[in-house]
Amino acid sequence: MKSFPVAVASLAVVIAVGTWVDVRGQAPAPAPRPVGPAGASAPTPYTAQGEGVFPAFEGWGPHTDGTNTILIGYFNRNRDQMVDVPIGPNNHMDPGGPDLGQPTHFEPGRAYGVFSLQVPKDFGSKKIAWTLNANGQSTTVQFSLNPPYWVDFFENHATGNTPPTWRLAKDGPVLSGPPKGYVT
Repeated sequence: MKSFPVAVASLAVVIAVGTWVDVRGQAPAPAPRPVGPAGASAPTPYTAQGEGVFPAFEGWGPHTDGTNTILIGYFNRNRDQMVDVPIGPNNHMDPGGPDLGQPTHFEPGRAYGVFSLQVPKDFGSKKIAWTLNANGQSTTVQFSLNPPYWVDFFENHATGNTPPTWRLAKDGPVLSGPPKGYVT
């Protein structure tokens, strides 16, 4: 048993000396910066203005009435520019659109859960696409009932936690979960 403390002490010395040698040796090279086409630096998350606005798929889950709800947000990469894109060729949903309740005004930054789409229980592998063209940058994102993005809006099964409930009027209906959007 006496050899165990000696082995641990020896290992500690080797680690300490190895760390000291590494620290005193040549400094590690800085991580390379991502590079885009023609050697241009990768874009930063935000620019003052002139950047695009990108649809974002938040997830989907079953609603209490048997339909499924797809929750959608966006990312406006303009730090100082609010962007307005009216419904039409630069802001449309397909199939079923052009207007399925998507926003037309985009505040700077990331906006989560801005609107939702209700789809039938048998929606299966169908997809809905949102095309958004802002500041000359066009993006199309497809939304589906993709299993890895499944969310239970009404209870966290691991903790038993449920979302808050709320009313819009004193005697109004009790609301909970994601907003109900357009039914496709």
